[in-house]
Amino acid sequence: MTVEHWSEGWERLMARYQPGRARAIERLIELVETRCAGPAPRILDVGGGTGTLCARLLERLPRAELTLLDLDPVMLTIAASSLPSSVEVVRADLRDPGWPERLPRTGYDAVLAVMALHYLPPGRLAELYAELAGLVRPGGLLATVDDMPDASAPGTPPVVPGDGEVSWAAWWEQVAEDPILGPAAVVAFKSR
Repeated sequence: MTVEHWSEGWERLMARYQPGRARAIERLIELVETRCAGPAPRILDVGGGTGTLCARLLERLPRAELTLLDLDPVMLTIAASSLPSSVEVVRADLRDPGWPERLPRTGYDAVLAVMALHYLPPGRLAELYAELAGLVRPGGLLATVDDMPDASAPGTPPVVPGDGEVSWAAWWEQVAEDPILGPAAVVAFKSR
């Protein structure tokens, strides 16, 4: 299977599990375009996964200096294989307070996180927001789009795959069998 296959499959999966994600990404990009006026803004994509946001940002801001940060080796393999080499891809664990040391720079014009922070416990999340804010240049932008747990809300019904679509578990099972992504999946599952 190709990297494009895995990236497109991930996007289809996310569209089912997070129906408002595409619209939220578009609004976030519009916000970046409005707030980051320079021709080559420095942007950090926290929890950037397969690189969807970075790819979309490059379409609109081709001279942007992008850094994608994620923990998952599968996501990072897809991102590094599908994004231009100008995008710096960094592996770091947001649970570790020392994660910013892995970044190539500070003073970002924008620090963005899409559907990435809800995995963290509330105490760590508060610390992380302070760390993220410390990476933004004065007057820059810190923006997140996420589903946050709400204990008072009714449970979300499971997503049932439709015509030829795979479930979350099935997608990861297929990744584990892929000759390129399989070894990265083993690393990902051991670290969970």
